Amino acid sequence: SDPLMKALKAVNSIGGKTLTEEDLKKQRSSMELAGKIASPASGITIDSFSLGSIACEWIHPDLAHNPNYVILYSHGGGYTCGGLSYSRILAAKLALATGFSVISYVYRLAPENPYPAQLEDARSIFDYLLFTCGRLFPCPMPIEGCTSPSALSPGAAVCHALPFVITKIIGSALP
Repeated sequence: SDPLMKALKAVNSIGGKTLTEEDLKKQRSSMELAGKIASPASGITIDSFSLGSIACEWIHPDLAHNPNYVILYSHGGGYTCGGLSYSRILAAKLALATGFSVISYVYRLAPENPYPAQLEDARSIFDYLLFTCGRLFPCPMPIEGCTSPSALSPGAAVCHALPFVITKIIGSALP
């Protein structure tokens, strides 16, 4: 049906159920190339920045419905692949469709960085949004992710950050 979706599925299935180091390199470079080819180029403004060693992007729709809303987006790739170019495909579409700003980031990839490195990166971004940006709990922050990493944003990052949010609200740590 959709040629772009067929191409993305082909990229994601390189190597089958097991990946050699060479397969992993091919998949990573193919995903980055797909992102460069398929990302929307108009209607958005992209601001790149780093949070420590984590590469990030703010994607702002030119016609924002409510600039106070933010979508936290974790890219797909099964924890082993993905990057800002690849994640920009969906992150930009989310920004255009909702009118909300989207923050996208690149978590450390496995197998070079075993779990919980990915969770730690997700938590860093979540904490950045809550505290650095002045967005106090509860805040209007839809959370989105693709494939396996979808667990990073909603469940893991929120639950992992909850004690710190409660501490920020009540002024002391829980017993």
